[in-house]
Amino acid sequence: MFQNIFKKKEKQKAMAMNTVNLLAGILVHYPEVSTVQYDPVSQCLQFSYTMDGSLLKRMDTPQLFLERELYLGIQGYHRFNKIYSLVTEVEIEHFAQFASVVIRRDLKSFSPREISFILALLSQTIPGFFAIDGLDRREIDDFSLGEETLSVRLENVNNVSGQKEIVAFRDKERVLFYNK
Repeated sequence: MFQNIFKKKEKQKAMAMNTVNLLAGILVHYPEVSTVQYDPVSQCLQFSYTMDGSLLKRMDTPQLFLERELYLGIQGYHRFNKIYSLVTEVEIEHFAQFASVVIRRDLKSFSPREISFILALLSQTIPGFFAIDGLDRREIDDFSLGEETLSVRLENVNNVSGQKEIVAFRDKERVLFYNK
């Protein structure tokens, strides 16, 4: 009996560590991502990118139009790469002096390369987008190796899903986690 309890706890720890490793890897590999959240119930990842809120006020394009443009860009990426997504949502949330672009994706059809595409799409759709300084990609020795590592971590989370919703966010040079 105790052996089963210990095995169950070890399995839960492994599931949580897989998720934490994935979220940390995303935040380290893509410094433009301000938060990433894993929801085990819906099997989705949610990314948020922080930007200067005054950009939205200065743009002629309404917020809903921007959401639609970003959504259609992601859908185009999916069609081009023959990705059949179950969940793709885009929302722009506006707070006092900041705004956040929130993208929600299902874990099964998601790949780390999609984050790179979304970053390029955001940079083109909203000029001057990033409120934080992005890491110069030349500083990363082998960017594709990092994407491969994230793909393995993503597969680990897909194969063994946890039961706790975990949120990771950046605080200066640290990555912090909490169970929601």
